[in-house]
Amino acid sequence: MVIRIRRSPIFVVILAAALAVVALSAMSLEMKVLLPLGTGFALLFSLIALYLLRCYFILEENAFVYVIGFQKKRIPYDTITHIGLSDDLSAAPAWTTTRIEILSANGRYLLSLPARKDTPLFIDRIRSHCRLARIDLDKLPSL
Repeated sequence: MVIRIRRSPIFVVILAAALAVVALSAMSLEMKVLLPLGTGFALLFSLIALYLLRCYFILEENAFVYVIGFQKKRIPYDTITHIGLSDDLSAAPAWTTTRIEILSANGRYLLSLPARKDTPLFIDRIRSHCRLARIDLDKLPSL
């Protein structure tokens, strides 16, 4: 089952503004400089957009899988010891400032929140698969 993640409009606006600034600054350059520079920036922003937009969770039968850009990580349910919420911004890309924290035998993971529409299903599935883990997601539906 695929669970979409929540995207913050603030981060979308920042990404769009950065693209607009680059486009406006490139308009003042000559055509022989603009073409290679524009191609390079288009490729760079395409990779960034792909990385940021390809974000979701998969709840498999035996493992929680998260996909962020080009990264895909499987966390077996039986290794998960705690799932809760965190405001720690030290982890790499996430679309939200409040994050889901997963502690397992394999390490600590900070991930974006599930989409509001998918939140109840996410909580139900996590609780049914991770029966031995401590799950502190009571505040999640109100975020």
